[in-house]
Amino acid sequence: MEIALIADSYDFSDYDFDDASDKFREKLEYATTFSIGDLTSMCNILGLDIGAKEELQRRVLVSIKI
Repeated sequence: MEIALIADSYDFSDYDFDDASDKFREKLEYATTFSIGDLTSMCNILGLDIGAKEELQRRVLVSIKI
């Protein structure tokens, strides 16, 4: 996994985390580029539970909000 790809996914400072917001949906769509292995690693680092790929995408996004 490239560092630039990870760094881009952490840019959360300009929107709220309302599931209905367009910005959240954009970030969620971007999260589909991560493999299940990438998401599992992120969850392990962040101390999150493991689940289905779609659940992992949402958990990672919500957990790293700033």
